[in-house]
Amino acid sequence: MLLLAPIGVYCGLELSFPSGTFAQVYISDCLGVSKVGFILMLFGLSSGAICFIYGPIVKYIPECIVLLLGCVIQAGLIIFLLLWKREPSYAAVIFFVVGWGAADAVWQITYSGFVAYLFPGDTTPAFGASRLWIGLGLTTGFLGSHLSSGRVSVMLYLLLVTSVVASVFYILILFTTKRMEQVFLYSVYCPKRVKCPTNGNTVVLDDLVDDINSQTAPVPLDEVKATPMSLDDVKATTEVDSTV
Repeated sequence: MLLLAPIGVYCGLELSFPSGTFAQVYISDCLGVSKVGFILMLFGLSSGAICFIYGPIVKYIPECIVLLLGCVIQAGLIIFLLLWKREPSYAAVIFFVVGWGAADAVWQITYSGFVAYLFPGDTTPAFGASRLWIGLGLTTGFLGSHLSSGRVSVMLYLLLVTSVVASVFYILILFTTKRMEQVFLYSVYCPKRVKCPTNGNTVVLDDLVDDINSQTAPVPLDEVKATPMSLDDVKATTEVDSTV
């Protein structure tokens, strides 16, 4: 569980940034306090949209590649804020919250998936501990937002460093568990593909099985009738069993 701690702390830290430092410094200064709710709504919509399509995505792209893309997006957005001279701009603010929301969804889903995979028999205490690390990250993020209101770069560098640390621990967990085999060999999410011997076309085996199952009409339970056995049949079966 300790290997998951840096990932959980970063999940809480990056989750607190849009509604903490970014809302306080960038949204309020550039667009006004009245626009905070609208901009954070876009953050939630972006995160929810990625959560909705995450399952189909990782069927064809390894989970580690998706997480790496999320890391690159957040690192790029942090560098963007370090270089950006704050000025009224809807495009810049919306660009940031949409990208940050997408990367946030990837981190949150990956973290929850790791907890469920590593502790299949103790999910309740494991998720309780995972929420502890996320809560610690949220506390750190909001406290940092309060203390470093005049030095925004401090929070940005803190996010960048913790992002790298969380990524390193993610790779470490991959190499120390069988999760690495499942992620890289497509044995969990990706469908099995087979080549049709007649025309050479590639067929998704999962879809083929679904098609066969859909064409097989299930027998209603009320039509299933047990065949009664006579006393002679019972005696014959008993005799066969005893000889065996």
